[in-house]
Amino acid sequence: MLAFALNSQITSIFEIQSTGPGRVAESLAVIDGSTIMIAIGASVLAGVIFGLYPAIKASRKDPVESLRYE
Repeated sequence: MLAFALNSQITSIFEIQSTGPGRVAESLAVIDGSTIMIAIGASVLAGVIFGLYPAIKASRKDPVESLRYE
């Protein structure tokens, strides 16, 4: 939702002047559904990898040894 709001702000800031007096062509940033899905997929993959690795590493330790140093 924030991306769509920023999209309109960015396109209003970066207007492209076309040739000719008084003619302005707006640039339009396009956000495809595939781009959103790739971003979500990359975020989920990073979350799973960086969440599972410490959990698996901690599950292999002896609880008594882990709590000894607290």
